[in-house]
Amino acid sequence: MRAAAVLTGLLVVLAAGRAEAEAPPPAPEVPWALTGTASQPLSDPAPDHRVEHRRFVKQGRGVVRAGFSYLSRGDLYTNPGVALEGTWYPFEWLGVDLAGTVFFSRLGSTAANLRTQTGLLPDAQRLRGRAAVGGRFAFAYGKLLVEALDTVVHMDANLHLHLGVMITERTANFAGDAGLSVQVMAYERALVWADASWVMGYEDRKEGDFMGGLMGTLGVGWRL
Repeated sequence: MRAAAVLTGLLVVLAAGRAEAEAPPPAPEVPWALTGTASQPLSDPAPDHRVEHRRFVKQGRGVVRAGFSYLSRGDLYTNPGVALEGTWYPFEWLGVDLAGTVFFSRLGSTAANLRTQTGLLPDAQRLRGRAAVGGRFAFAYGKLLVEALDTVVHMDANLHLHLGVMITERTANFAGDAGLSVQVMAYERALVWADASWVMGYEDRKEGDFMGGLMGTLGVGWRL
């Protein structure tokens, strides 16, 4: 009996040692230097792709932007324009804006034909420009890996609100706008800028005193 007990104990020790030897090694910790799209295995000591820190830093800096705009407000005019904006960021998430647009408005084909035939013009006022101040709130920041170029693109999205004047061929009217902007870094300081805004303003007309429309802008910028 004593020999059987000793033999049983030896078998248990051998089985435990074998089970410990066959147990899979613990999974290595995920190095923070790896991105989710890295092509190197986790065990690679020198991964090719590393996390890029926030490169589009705005706090304490300014950004200037310029681009082409188009305002559609159903007034029988076509309203292309050139926009120029400047933003100072006291905080990373908050910027103070100064914005302006010069419009090159002209009668649309329908209104031009009506004027030729009857001599009448729409009671909407031809736009000359826009000047406004306001702010923007950056609510999202993102990075996109373009594998074909082995480049990480940095971008942010923000909401903006402006108050100012809309300058027409007759006078300057109170106006404001609110919208969404996306800024994408194209180089160390250069960026591409896209903006969509709803513009609303006072205008003395027979059919109503307020005019509203959608304005889109596409352009480039520079971080100072």
